[in-house]
Amino acid sequence: MVKKKRFIWTAAILLAVILSGILVFPSVLGMNKSELSREAIAFNLIELTPNTLKLSGTLLASAFSYRGCEYEQEGSNLYVTLQGGTVTKKHPTGDFDISIQNDDFSQVDRVYLKYGEDHVLIYPQR
Repeated sequence: MVKKKRFIWTAAILLAVILSGILVFPSVLGMNKSELSREAIAFNLIELTPNTLKLSGTLLASAFSYRGCEYEQEGSNLYVTLQGGTVTKKHPTGDFDISIQNDDFSQVDRVYLKYGEDHVLIYPQR
């Protein structure tokens, strides 16, 4: 009976430690991802055609890596969200080269980088 209680307590403590580690250190599993602001990005290329948006550049913080891109179109405006996180083996670099294909881009004349509720114009450049 004592061994069974000890086993249950040991398993519960081990499970609590593992769950705490996942919550406290999500970068260990590569789960940390956040939206990137304009100040965190150096664009090399921003090119818009009627069918394609091309973005390339690098993240300015050496500890951050590129993780992904999302976009949404509202009329003639295109809102792009870039995501990054801390460098891991799976995501070792902050360089990105994105090409988004969409036949609806013929109506787009402005591209904004979206960061939370804020957005900043990135195309055409002022």
